[in-house]
Amino acid sequence: MKYRLPIFLGILCICTQKPAFANKGVFDLERWDTVIENIRTKAAEQKISQSVIDETLKSPSIIPGIIKSDKNQSEFTLTLDEYLNRTVSTTRIKTGRQKAAEYPTLLGRVENKYGIPRNVMLAFWGMESNYGAIKSKHQLINRIN
Repeated sequence: MKYRLPIFLGILCICTQKPAFANKGVFDLERWDTVIENIRTKAAEQKISQSVIDETLKSPSIIPGIIKSDKNQSEFTLTLDEYLNRTVSTTRIKTGRQKAAEYPTLLGRVENKYGIPRNVMLAFWGMESNYGAIKSKHQLINRIN
């Protein structure tokens, strides 16, 4: 289960194709319930255990700061050249190679089970968190029982 939760959270992001917001950023609670139910269904289809699904979706909520940050991502505000110049560096590539050498078994298992090439996983990991160096400013999982 240690590695299934991050994979599940990735599926959660992929499954929420359409935001639960109507025009002008108004929250649509009816749509939110549909999104959560769709996530449950997709997770079950991916053979994620019911206990992991229930624990992860125990008390889902919208965090306005994340919505605001999402709308201001550099991927949407910079040209491709500006974005690549800012994000792709020899240091990030070197770190990615080190992580590939550090986690070959885990990357191989995920690649075999989910069909996600290890270089793609490493690229996303590097871009999204600089290989874990950047932590979220938001509490993403409710740990209150």
